[in-house]
Amino acid sequence: MKKQNLIKPLSLLIVLSFVLFTACDKTLPTASNADNAAFSGDVPESAVKPTRVLTAGTTITNFNYPISTSKITTFKAPRDMYNGNAIDLLPTNSVFDFGMGSLTPPPSIPWGDSVQITFSVDRDFVNNELIFSFGPHGCQFNPAAQLILDYSELGISTPTLYYIADDGTYIEHTPDYIDVNGRKLTLYIDHFSRYAVAYGR
Repeated sequence: MKKQNLIKPLSLLIVLSFVLFTACDKTLPTASNADNAAFSGDVPESAVKPTRVLTAGTTITNFNYPISTSKITTFKAPRDMYNGNAIDLLPTNSVFDFGMGSLTPPPSIPWGDSVQITFSVDRDFVNNELIFSFGPHGCQFNPAAQLILDYSELGISTPTLYYIADDGTYIEHTPDYIDVNGRKLTLYIDHFSRYAVAYGR
């Protein structure tokens, strides 16, 4: 009789423990990588919208355009050359990168003065293209700078790259490398130009 009286409360305790354990073990939903980036402090919240998934299984993020960033490149006086720099165009995966001694500023910037490099992208939704711009105009790079353009926003696998002339003419340009899976184009450039990445014109 005593044994049965002990089993009932013990069984009840085990059942209650199991219910409490499973209730506390529920995993809370997590935000997407884009949402995490928006609140990390590195990217302003206004720069990111929720992600959407394309039919091919490619996840892209809808950014608010235009997106722009800048970084100051300083002069290394003892070596009489400019430092290198890597400029990430967040929250995209586009990067502009050049090594020490590569930069020659435009004539409008005296040799030895710091140079503020700008990097931006805008989107033409009508033509489904991304337009990348740089500044200041007239900067030159020797050895060439590396430019990685993220085109995942377009939702296409293989885009066409265009050089945009000063008069607005689009001239088809061949990238140095295309990462179809990562949706990125790589170019090596010796001066600043404007580029458009599109499905075609």
